[in-house]
Amino acid sequence: MSRSLTLRTPVLSLRLRVAALRTAALLLAFLAGLALWGMMHGDYPLTLAQIAGVFGADPDPMAEFIVTGLRLPRIAGALIAGAGFGLAGALFQTLSRNDLASPDLIGFSAGAALGAVASVVLMGATGLAVAGGAVAGVALTALVITALAWRDGLQPMRFVLVGVGIGLMLYAAVDYLLTRATGMEAEAAYRWLAGSLNAVGPTELTLGLPVITALLLAAALLERGMARLALGAEVAASLGLPLTALRVAAALTGVLATALAVYVAGPVAFVAFVSGPVARRLAGGGPALLLSALLGATFLTAADLAARLAFAPTQLPVGIFTALCGAPVLIWQIRRQGRGPARKDAS
Repeated sequence: MSRSLTLRTPVLSLRLRVAALRTAALLLAFLAGLALWGMMHGDYPLTLAQIAGVFGADPDPMAEFIVTGLRLPRIAGALIAGAGFGLAGALFQTLSRNDLASPDLIGFSAGAALGAVASVVLMGATGLAVAGGAVAGVALTALVITALAWRDGLQPMRFVLVGVGIGLMLYAAVDYLLTRATGMEAEAAYRWLAGSLNAVGPTELTLGLPVITALLLAAALLERGMARLALGAEVAASLGLPLTALRVAAALTGVLATALAVYVAGPVAFVAFVSGPVARRLAGGGPALLLSALLGATFLTAADLAARLAFAPTQLPVGIFTALCGAPVLIWQIRRQGRGPARKDAS
């Protein structure tokens, strides 16, 4: 059995696995290195001294513009969106007890994208109104998929298959809306739909930072209950767990995390799908919600740096790199589930 530590505060009590803490510390150090590397490199390289000077009393104007106006918002956007995708993936995978049930595969990201694009094309929305459209889109998508997949309970594989079909329909609806958009709107939307952090600005950060903080706090509160739920509904009920309240709270947190991530970075593929299983393996078991969020932030930050620097001066959408990394994992996961014994349906 893996060792664990208990952290008690006036607000919550967390039981943390030593393996998860060790992994989180390494990821944080790696993430700090990635962020510093991202601020230093680009079309206009900067030194450590120049970056330090930006936060001093007399910053160089060009360095200040590059760091605070271009690179730092992009890195912050990757952290927010990656954490949102990673958290959402871990929540929905634990709820359904199926590693294929991540928002990007089962249509939730497509629902958020449709809500955001519809709010822009049909209503001319900007800023927070677009975020509201993304929340409405993913919430309605979750309700529709759950209703269609429900048959004497919510069976994980049926939930996944229905979600995949609904997602394809929603992306078709997005394509139709884009035919009604102006040329500039359609071009910007296509870049955003491929997954891009080019347009992250004050509005996204002002909304994203407090929301992702609240969602991570909610995940910390849900961690123990989700760990028991992962053992099975009957076991969780026998321990006195309020199953309905827990599932509603976890689903709502996952919906908001998906909407926030899609709003900031677009429907980036495979970050949500990859983060949960890898985090659970590194943590030695359990839902690993917070570690999944940290892993998602690391994955998206690294992918965005690769998209920005690998083919410089050409910059590729970050979604291309996440797809290149995530597609082989998806194939492996499907083959593993096909070879192994069928997982018990969640009741």
